[in-house]
Amino acid sequence: MLTNTKFDQNKKTGYLKPANKYTIWKAAGLLMIGLLLTCSFFVFYFVYQYSYTTISNANAIMTISSNLGVDLIDNKNFIISQNIINLKNSLPPVGDKIRNIFYYDQVSTSTTSTGKNK
Repeated sequence: MLTNTKFDQNKKTGYLKPANKYTIWKAAGLLMIGLLLTCSFFVFYFVYQYSYTTISNANAIMTISSNLGVDLIDNKNFIISQNIINLKNSLPPVGDKIRNIFYYDQVSTSTTSTGKNK
């Protein structure tokens, strides 16, 4: 016969019983520490990724600017483009008598006349 029947009756199944009253606080603390470590990992990754990208871009810009050289110019196309720009900037000849659409010499009235003047 079992002598521990009193302890077997208090045993419940179906849920996890905390070991003591501070177990939930310990789990919450571990969860918070895990979140802090994860966030700090992402911050360090972001700084690492974008700081080195910025440095490499600055390095590429310095390399490109230090290797400047003279490019060949196609003189024929340059002269053609200059002539086209000069034609575009010159105004076409305008005649002496031009109609002004904002000013009319003759004033029109909206009144009607009957034709009978006595």
